[in-house]
Amino acid sequence: MIEIKLDSKRRVTFPKLLCTALGIVPGDILRLEKRVVKGKATFCLIPKTTDKRLEWFGVFREYAIGKSHKMSDIRKSIARGVAREHGLSAKGR
Repeated sequence: MIEIKLDSKRRVTFPKLLCTALGIVPGDILRLEKRVVKGKATFCLIPKTTDKRLEWFGVFREYAIGKSHKMSDIRKSIARGVAREHGLSAKGR
C-alpha cells in the first residue's frame, strides 16, 4: 500500500513509484472520482489526460534503421525530401 500525506496547505507529494504506476508526469491533470465498490464509497485517482508528448516516439523507427544519424546526413535527407516535394533537384542546394 502506498500512502501520501496532506500538508498544512492541503498539498500532497506523490511518490515516484506511484507516478510511474499511474503513468503521470509533472503538469498532468488528475481526476479524483468517487465510486461505490461492494457498497463502500471509494475514490479512484485517474489521469485526466494522457501524455501526448511521447505518443509519436518510435513511430519512425523503421525508417531510421540502418541510416546515418549524423546531423549533416539528416539535413541532406531533409533537403532531398523538400526538393522532391517541389519537383526540384537537391544537387543545386
